Amino acid sequence: MASPSPVPGDALHIRYRDEGGHIDCYRTDIDRAVTLAQFVVGFYTSPLFKVERVILKWLVSKPSSDAEAGQLARGEIDHFAAWTTEARTESQLLMRDYQGMTLSWFKVEDHHLYFGTAIAAAKSRKTGQPRQIPAMFRWTMWFHSLYSRALLWSAIRNLPR
Repeated sequence: MASPSPVPGDALHIRYRDEGGHIDCYRTDIDRAVTLAQFVVGFYTSPLFKVERVILKWLVSKPSSDAEAGQLARGEIDHFAAWTTEARTESQLLMRDYQGMTLSWFKVEDHHLYFGTAIAAAKSRKTGQPRQIPAMFRWTMWFHSLYSRALLWSAIRNLPR
């Protein structure tokens, strides 16, 4: 089962914490090595995430397909549904949402899979300094934590054997 984990020092989304935003990290251990591409496809084509894809298609006109998930995973395209690739390494992928507020982070390392999010801190127009994370995000953190773990669990169950 996925559980909260310290954020690895090399995590692509760590800079958002340093800039005053919020980041989190969930980790699970699996019984085999998995590539980043397999993890990304498993995540974005999992039954639970497909529900989110339908919602995105109808609410914000951001459709996506399983084929596009595969293309993203292989680095052939840099966007998927409501996200665009912000950074990628051999073992990590960081995706930014179309509004620029939230990010999704994936990492594979040996038999560990990591998933996390970042909420970018809005900057004050007056001072340029980071402001507090919007109340909507603070009030829903409990749900976000449960949903992140459920997404990671669903992705694992969707990985190839």
